[in-house]
Amino acid sequence: MKEKDSQFYKIPLEIKFTRFADGRRPKHPEVPVGVSFSYTSSLKKSIDEFVELIILTRFEENKYDYYFGFCIWDQEFESINISSFNTREDPRHSYEESLSQTIMNYEKRLKDVSVEILFEIDKKKLETLRKRIKFLVAVTVQGTIQNKSKDKYLNTFHFSMGPLYK
Repeated sequence: MKEKDSQFYKIPLEIKFTRFADGRRPKHPEVPVGVSFSYTSSLKKSIDEFVELIILTRFEENKYDYYFGFCIWDQEFESINISSFNTREDPRHSYEESLSQTIMNYEKRLKDVSVEILFEIDKKKLETLRKRIKFLVAVTVQGTIQNKSKDKYLNTFHFSMGPLYK
């Protein structure tokens, strides 16, 4: 089978419950009779979605695997000095190492993974909110895709973070 024709799981998982073999529907829709998943034909898109899931999941949030996720969600965002975070090795380096290791442990289709994390202030949101500061976080992930052609992988994931509103 050519790699182009391959199918990879798509996130979010769209689980579809099907009918019994004779065509009847189950009485209770939560009972899986036959389950089918949505797929994508793009290896890169599938990797992108899984890496994003790792980034957006807090450690210990997955009840089946406490080590799946990203430790940055334990950070107290109100106390971050952005210029210090972006220019000093610590704690940024520890976050980058942690995420890199997590990606290598869980996304087996990537190897030689490196991560760079940068914080920015969203000035537009700052002007709108006046009192609350939101952070934009750019997480750049690089590596090599484990396929026949050893394609390079590069993607930057952007998301915003900030203190909780009361």
